[in-house]
Amino acid sequence: MHRARLHTGEEVAVKIQYPGIARTIKADLRNLRLLLQPLGLTSDGQNMLENLADLEQMLLMETDYEQEACFAREARRLFTAVDQVVVPQVYDDFCTKRVLTMEYLDGCHLDEFLAADPSQEDRDYFTTLMTIAVYRIYYRLHWFPADPHPGNFIFMKDGRLGLIDFGCSRTISDDEWRLMCDLELAVSKQDEPAIKRLLAQACLFENPEEIEPDRLETVRRGVDWQLEPNQAEGLFDFGDREFFRRGVECFMNLSRKRYTRGSPLYLWTNRLTIGGRAVIYRLKGRCDFRAIHRQESSVWFGREGNRHLTD
Repeated sequence: MHRARLHTGEEVAVKIQYPGIARTIKADLRNLRLLLQPLGLTSDGQNMLENLADLEQMLLMETDYEQEACFAREARRLFTAVDQVVVPQVYDDFCTKRVLTMEYLDGCHLDEFLAADPSQEDRDYFTTLMTIAVYRIYYRLHWFPADPHPGNFIFMKDGRLGLIDFGCSRTISDDEWRLMCDLELAVSKQDEPAIKRLLAQACLFENPEEIEPDRLETVRRGVDWQLEPNQAEGLFDFGDREFFRRGVECFMNLSRKRYTRGSPLYLWTNRLTIGGRAVIYRLKGRCDFRAIHRQESSVWFGREGNRHLTD
């Protein structure tokens, strides 16, 4: 990212793509497929190979700056001045597939913010803004900002939070959205038959009887960890080492046991959840997650679903 100034005086940040990066991605994934061919002998391994196509599509989208500009414009419309979250303006006249020009946001990244030894109040404040930003994008646009890298957040001098990178943004299909909402609702109601049915569906099994009990339990622990903050009253402490450790263990167990079979979407949900929580774990921040979730999800769950989710 380069800092520059337009002839009209506006300060801008210019993202310029290295030549040939798309060809490199295609070549690397082609080689990876060859290495993973032996895994295709198992159902989980075959599913992993199939999911590489989704991964390749997403990575290639990151090389299309016109698409990233479109995502940024959509996200920018979601926030007003009162939200204290800002997505920089895109300067369309200075954008191409390989050049992205956006408004420059004055502030610092996470490392510099933490080096100033911020108060717990400031840590909680920015944790709240991050949570609102991600969930608003998720519930209103039905897509994941699937690259929660610390460098993609700007802690601005005026107290706002800047979101600056939308290259890796995964749109959620209608079927995927319905499954995720149904699972979230089932967990909130502790509807065990529905939870087992939906987890089996997410793992691409016809019914819960087809899925191994250990796989079902391992996947369930991961989902419970992801949704745990939804159930907590008051401030939820994302700086809790034990909470973060349990989440990492859940995903390590899935990988270690090779329970990788599932929709391509879960490459991105896992990336967002683990990556995003790693950022706020470093921030040692707290927020009223349940209240934020209630506020942002109410737009999409409808009166009946949202009543069950928040009561």
